[in-house]
Amino acid sequence: MTNYIIPQIVRYQSIDGLLENSNSSRSLFDTEKPLSIDKLLQENFVCIVGEPGIGKSRLVDEIKKQISKELYSCTASDFELRSVPKDIEYCIIDALDEVDGSLFYRVLLSIGQYKNEHPNVKVLFTCRKHYVASYASHFAACNNLRFIELFRLSRTDVDEFIDKTSETTKKN
Repeated sequence: MTNYIIPQIVRYQSIDGLLENSNSSRSLFDTEKPLSIDKLLQENFVCIVGEPGIGKSRLVDEIKKQISKELYSCTASDFELRSVPKDIEYCIIDALDEVDGSLFYRVLLSIGQYKNEHPNVKVLFTCRKHYVASYASHFAACNNLRFIELFRLSRTDVDEFIDKTSETTKKN
């Protein structure tokens, strides 16, 4: 069994902050480092953003492990507004950036529409940052959407993690 290493994250209140790389709110919860998934699950409407391979889908997998009930999960290419249950607590949608380009806007609007029609359901979805930038006006139309950006671990974070491992691992 592997331990999940929570990546560095920055939380943005709006798409403008994300695209400007504003560091005014450097972490999701300033008192916690690394961010606990429990705190992330308190967010109401979140787009988890990062570059390819940074760990967006892995974070989603860890989030799903912590939710034991009332969860609907799918890939964005499989997201159908009418098929999502209404009596759930969480709706998690992975890989919006993998949706066919001609359908991207429609799927994003469907996610926003679902959230508007079900304000008590917490909606989390993932997307690459350059897609968010390319479709900024469409993302801006999603009411109360927050952005969580994942970053690579700093050298200090890597060193701290390695210090907690066995001597064999440290030598390797």
